[in-house]
Amino acid sequence: MNEAAYILNLLKQGEKKGLQLLFKKYYRPLVLYALKFVRRQDIAEDIVQEVFIKFWEKKSFIAVDQHLRSYLYQAVHNHCLNSLEKNENRRITSISDYGEWAEEERLDDSEWNQKLEEIYREIRKLPPRTQEIFLAVLFKNKKYKEVAEELHISVNTVKTTIARAMITLKNNLNKKTYLFLLFITKNL
Repeated sequence: MNEAAYILNLLKQGEKKGLQLLFKKYYRPLVLYALKFVRRQDIAEDIVQEVFIKFWEKKSFIAVDQHLRSYLYQAVHNHCLNSLEKNENRRITSISDYGEWAEEERLDDSEWNQKLEEIYREIRKLPPRTQEIFLAVLFKNKKYKEVAEELHISVNTVKTTIARAMITLKNNLNKKTYLFLLFITKNL
């Protein structure tokens, strides 16, 4: 039995040890993931803690089969989007807007890593400058203006480069992997 299955089993038995193990294994990676969206450590920590509390109090673990990691990342992602939308009064696209990323399509750890590797493999095929811009905006959460100033290019060049990179990736990745890319990156 893998660690995630063991944790789920403990949680389903009502054992708080399961919650402790869940926290120990996933807290730090989830906070780092949340930081991609909210950019503040305290907010990221609050979001992850809230996800854990709701996961325990609402007994959400009962519905989670084998894809604990994917479930937690999706929950943190959605909480981050809700936090941004509430705190910044701007529309953020939620994962449900991606349509085809259904609840039953949660990925387990190996599928998650495989999708990431496919994405990074395609990103490495992009021209070096395009890679630099794409990674800065989508994975380092830098603003277009910030990237433009750092690279001494116009904001429009950054936007055009990102748009072209997304088209290339959409054409080179299978549909499910491209939807996964949309899920893990911030909203453009």
